[in-house]
Amino acid sequence: SKTWYPADLVAAGVAIPTATSFLAAPPSIARFAVSPSSINTAVQAVNMSFSIDVYDLNSTIKYCTVSMTGPTTFTTSKQASALASGAMSNGTFTTYYTVPMYTMPGTYTLSSLPCVNAYGRALTVSASSNLLNFSTLCRGPCPTAVQTGPGDVSAPVVK
Repeated sequence: SKTWYPADLVAAGVAIPTATSFLAAPPSIARFAVSPSSINTAVQAVNMSFSIDVYDLNSTIKYCTVSMTGPTTFTTSKQASALASGAMSNGTFTTYYTVPMYTMPGTYTLSSLPCVNAYGRALTVSASSNLLNFSTLCRGPCPTAVQTGPGDVSAPVVK
């Protein structure tokens, strides 16, 4: 009998999958949702939650963050991302953002959604990427958040 070493197999033209080839794949995002869809920051800051269904065949999910853009841009922190249901490799992650009092009024839409696995591989869905159509991700038009309060539209005055 002959012992075959990886170099022998490669020399014979056999492709050998390596551990890193399996780890190269980023997570996949199946769904994105925003709650609430209408906010008013005239009286107080408002907490928003973002729900992301994400899975990874070869790893666990480390975190997801969300950026929303409108009159201003805000991004959730990766520390705020937590598993809400399912498993770390296939579940629903929720992340939160507190929209400050007097945030500029207007419609805020999804602009970036990176999800990172335990190996540091990331799938970043953004308005400028062609990786995934937002309407596919959101199963129709992506949810928006509308800030209906007056906001702070004037700069401070020094006296």
